[in-house]
Amino acid sequence: KTDYIFVFDRSSSMAQNGGEKKRAAVTSALILLEALAGMERDIKEAEERTGLELDLDIRTALYTFNDSSECIKQLSPGLSDKERLSVRQSILRPTGRTADFLALDEIAAIPTDRERQRIVIAVSDGESDDAEHAARAIERLRQQGVLVFGVGIGSDAATRLYAPNSRRVDNPANLPNVLQSFIESTLR
Repeated sequence: KTDYIFVFDRSSSMAQNGGEKKRAAVTSALILLEALAGMERDIKEAEERTGLELDLDIRTALYTFNDSSECIKQLSPGLSDKERLSVRQSILRPTGRTADFLALDEIAAIPTDRERQRIVIAVSDGESDDAEHAARAIERLRQQGVLVFGVGIGSDAATRLYAPNSRRVDNPANLPNVLQSFIESTLR
């Protein structure tokens, strides 16, 4: 039983350099949400086919941040067409600053369930507007038993903030592969 919560930067810097970072972010978000929704469908089909309760359950959520935090997809199984569109529209319209700590605080406030593993994967291309606040929020999540990963797109700031479970990606086209490797590491 696992909850994957994705957190994507949609500050104005994500639109720089022709918008390659924002396009990589939306592609990555949709690939991950679709893949995990597909796994959940496969689990349910296997349960129905065999008549056995496999006790496997995957839920996903997606948050974005700039000057504020927005929950684009509530924590739930599956992915609706409306959620797909909302993810795409939100990430592709970057504006504002890098208040990542707002999303992290919101996620830390979601009640945890000891029977579920919770994994947060954050993607940002720059330094937090309040790195100390963000570090406290990450530490609070980790104290709750949440596994927190971070990816810095072309920047060491996010890589340092989310250490030791972090990576720097200089080519935004590699973002889906890095995020996939994080998810695969949680499935073992």
